[in-house]
Amino acid sequence: MDWRTATFALVIALVVDLTAVEILRSIVDRKRREATGIGGTQDIAIWGTLIGVVLVIAIVVCGTLWIFGF
Repeated sequence: MDWRTATFALVIALVVDLTAVEILRSIVDRKRREATGIGGTQDIAIWGTLIGVVLVIAIVVCGTLWIFGF
């Protein structure tokens, strides 16, 4: 696999991460409101953000290696 393919795959993974986190947050918030009357999904948002940051760093590294031809 070359750097171009890895970069595109990581961009797709980032989009999937953002979408999945928002869907998961809406489901968990609804369940928590039903169970306790209090929602809140900050824990899920933090994990989604951390995964997103790691993916962005990987995209920058792979994109740089692809553009400069390593």
